[in-house]
Amino acid sequence: MDLDLIYQLNDFIIRKQRGAFITYPELDNNYNLAQLDLLNEYIDEYAITGKIHNALQPFKTNTPFTHGTTPSGIFTLPDDYVLPLMSYTQWYDNVRDEIQYGEIRFYNEAEWINAINSQLRPCTSQRPSAKIIGGTMQLFPATKNAGIFNYIRKPDAPAYVFTQSGRDITYSASSSTQLEWGDLYIPKLIMKALTYQGINLNESQITAFAEEKNNQSV
Repeated sequence: MDLDLIYQLNDFIIRKQRGAFITYPELDNNYNLAQLDLLNEYIDEYAITGKIHNALQPFKTNTPFTHGTTPSGIFTLPDDYVLPLMSYTQWYDNVRDEIQYGEIRFYNEAEWINAINSQLRPCTSQRPSAKIIGGTMQLFPATKNAGIFNYIRKPDAPAYVFTQSGRDITYSASSSTQLEWGDLYIPKLIMKALTYQGINLNESQITAFAEEKNNQSV
């Protein structure tokens, strides 16, 4: 859904509820905070339902790591990193004449020592253990490695780009940074953004306001 339509609905609700005006930079900030809230909420439920997988699909991405970027098995995480997903190492098998892949298993601090000392699943450079610490991924064995790091990233912050002449505002959709959420999740996002503007509504109320605005526009 286009950012202009979302902000129009937001303004419509604000005028109805408060008779107030929110600037576009304020809306950008509110919606960025709201989408980070929504991202964290869905991450908490990520393993429970397929619907959440679909909600987070736009934010699943990956980046390669190489021998040159993993000194002592330490890889610096991307700036937009939020949560690790199933990742793997890769190497070329000269005998099979093909690329091979090995799963990286992630552990928290409480599990780490047992994981790297495990006799049942010994750590190797091809199938290492890993932990996220600070802004880095530590692989064990602590040696250079190569593979693909899959993760959930932060959404891009929205930016409503416009020009103004007097009171006339001209919106530029192509220059604006749109919200990346699917239309199915926009009502929940609007609901969260409105809380930063002092208004608490549920999704059904958001839908009702959208229908009312649409009827007034016809």
